[in-house]
Amino acid sequence: MSSPSPPPSGPKTVFLLGPGYIGHPILHHLSTQSYTITTLIRRQSHFESLSCLPNVTPILGDLSNSSLITTHASRASITIHTADANHTSSILAVLAGLRERVARGERAVYIHTSGSTLMKATQETSERIYTDTLAPSQLSDIPSSWPRRANDLLIVNAAAEFGEKAKIAIMIPPVIYGVDDSSQRLTMDFPKVARFALMNGFSAYLGEGEAIESAVHISDLARAYVILLRAMEEEDSSVDVLQNPYFYPEDGIEWSWKQAAGEIGDAMKDAGVIEEGGARSVGEGDVDAMFGKGFGRHLSLGCRMRGERLRGLGWECREKGVFEAWREDELSRVLREMGRKVE
Repeated sequence: MSSPSPPPSGPKTVFLLGPGYIGHPILHHLSTQSYTITTLIRRQSHFESLSCLPNVTPILGDLSNSSLITTHASRASITIHTADANHTSSILAVLAGLRERVARGERAVYIHTSGSTLMKATQETSERIYTDTLAPSQLSDIPSSWPRRANDLLIVNAAAEFGEKAKIAIMIPPVIYGVDDSSQRLTMDFPKVARFALMNGFSAYLGEGEAIESAVHISDLARAYVILLRAMEEEDSSVDVLQNPYFYPEDGIEWSWKQAAGEIGDAMKDAGVIEEGGARSVGEGDVDAMFGKGFGRHLSLGCRMRGERLRGLGWECREKGVFEAWREDELSRVLREMGRKVE
């Protein structure tokens, strides 16, 4: 995994919430450069592995520890939130910490992670394409009751309050896929469909499966955070996060859930773990029965995105495509997790 070029000289302090699937590779990038990082972890089992990274200090706690989060967000010049985008109190705690920094006249940079759930269409097909250069106007008609939108608006309103005294951005990834070398962790979507296939003998999609998705490899996504951070750190940066805080990291390749389920089924048949390739259409209840209420609906909704702003900063996608990464990196890990051998 190649790293972006080093940041400007001088000490930088980072507070990172959520060193998991998204946060860990970001942490890995920053730890090898001129950043001093504190990261919030929930599990003692992760303490030693993160402590071994250079310039990283893990602290035990969870997202409900508002006072702890506020304290560290107030101390750090940079805060990055890659944990639960639906966790309102942790976002408010970060903003409280930024407010303290602003009151002291200290610089503050904050990158928040939202998600394309807030853009998901209510029908199975969507012609609308979301472009980050048009984000403020395109997102303005999304109700605040929509998933994640209310929390994003808390951040947008705080940015307006702070003005030029703080730089705040909202990263909105689409479907994230792949395995990053630094953590070896799996994403949610394709592995869940694969587990369904292992238990039922066939891969599946919901309804017509025509919803179109955008996606990004986890390693490309991690580099996007670092590149955006560098731009936000520059005093004379051309990136206007006050008027438009939104950034869409996507790899430029679209696909449908029917296509994805078929690719998953074919790969699993080729691996000798199911007999039927391709995929079948199933009802929402069939999927929800396996994975909990709501996941079936997730497989019927799509979001088409265009990320022009990050590319304008020099970001580019270098990693494998979504189906190549599934066959070469993710499938074998899912099968080992399920105690299955690959032929």
